[in-house]
Amino acid sequence: MDKQISEVTRRDIREALSSLNLWGRLNEIEFLSRLYDLDKLPSMDSRFPSARADITQHRLANDDWDDDWIFYDDRFGLNQGEHHVFLDFLTELLHPVVRSDLDEVSKVSQRLNGLLAPDGYRLEVKEHMSGRPIYKAVKITPQALTPRTHSKHFTDDVGRLVATVARLAELDGSRLEQEVLRSAEPRLEAPEYDNLDGGTYYHTLTLIITVDLFARLGDQVRPIEERISNRISGVLRGPDRLHVTGVVIQPSLLTRMILPRFHVH
Repeated sequence: MDKQISEVTRRDIREALSSLNLWGRLNEIEFLSRLYDLDKLPSMDSRFPSARADITQHRLANDDWDDDWIFYDDRFGLNQGEHHVFLDFLTELLHPVVRSDLDEVSKVSQRLNGLLAPDGYRLEVKEHMSGRPIYKAVKITPQALTPRTHSKHFTDDVGRLVATVARLAELDGSRLEQEVLRSAEPRLEAPEYDNLDGGTYYHTLTLIITVDLFARLGDQVRPIEERISNRISGVLRGPDRLHVTGVVIQPSLLTRMILPRFHVH
């Protein structure tokens, strides 16, 4: 008998996917129809004849179910169902029809494989569609769960993020933008928190520059802020709950000037 995927692993994977748009570039009906016959599955709402109508009403029309509803709906077998149902769902998340960003697919597959390994499974590329990978679950020798290692996050050292973006500006010849980034004192402001979809933190990056440089920027302040913000979005792409959604360039405040006294004789 094939080894089942434990409750602990299912919970860990559900939490790991909490910030991911599960359906990718499809909607829920389109995605789930690739795995289930929605017209044969019963409705949980007596007003409707099938799961298809159920989902259409509560997710596409009213959106009154939680985003992670699929993991708790026993009709779909992801909470306590057969292991192959759960694995088929995970491989479908990575399918090229569902998800087009190869970087995102790679990061998600690596995270899932780290969590599946103790239960003796792995998602491997078995074929390609238009040059994009199609994954299949395979059995492996169970492996101990190893601590997840992280490179230092931008919230721990925002200077690394600014240095990276400065290098990108240098490579495409944006001299004024590069000067701002290399000379600025970066400051990551306290984030705003959105508890939707597992919780997301939105940061603003403030770049403090000299008054002289700020004056030289003139009407280029706003365009440069937008270009830096776009570069940061490119650098921090992929599933994460921490985002930089705004960049503000500010001049440093001068110390108070002491005017000389004039004596009247």
